Amino acid sequence: MLFKHFHDIRGAWGKPIPITSGYRCPDRNKAEGGGPYSVHLFGLAMDLDFEDVREVSKAAMLIKQIAPDLRIGVYKEIGTFIHIDVGYFIYPRIDEKWRKGARWYG
Repeated sequence: MLFKHFHDIRGAWGKPIPITSGYRCPDRNKAEGGGPYSVHLFGLAMDLDFEDVREVSKAAMLIKQIAPDLRIGVYKEIGTFIHIDVGYFIYPRIDEKWRKGARWYG
């Protein structure tokens, strides 16, 4: 389901969107600063990198429109980066376990 959403998002965006992270093994997840419950460990998340910071809010709005069931994380400290996931399959609520400094939709 995540890849289908990405395919739809990519088509609507009209140009390539680099995927900087998807499934992570536990060692890689730890090295990236991911938590023990990271949805990357289950292959349920992607990190997308956009060309410039001005594209991020436009892309987040587009993602919300095309795939409203995706959770979207926009990180202030990484200006061109958006996290998308379908982690509600294993962890349905966004709460204090989620990384601070992110703006989450969904």
